Amino acid sequence: MTKDRERENYRAFMAGLEALTREHRVEIRGCGCCGSPWLNPLEDGDGAYAVERDGPFEFARITWEKRK
Repeated sequence: MTKDRERENYRAFMAGLEALTREHRVEIRGCGCCGSPWLNPLEDGDGAYAVERDGPFEFARITWEKRK
């Protein structure tokens, strides 16, 4: 798979995840030390996932952030 295709797959995944989060009003969070996922009720639907990463996308930190 090319890097461009891989990036497009990740963008599409994040767009789908954002839609699911808004539809079901549940956000996905992860542990800072081990990355284990958990679910939280979405308190503010006016937001978006932010992606922070140092290296490959597989190791990205994903959080739901309110729009400013």
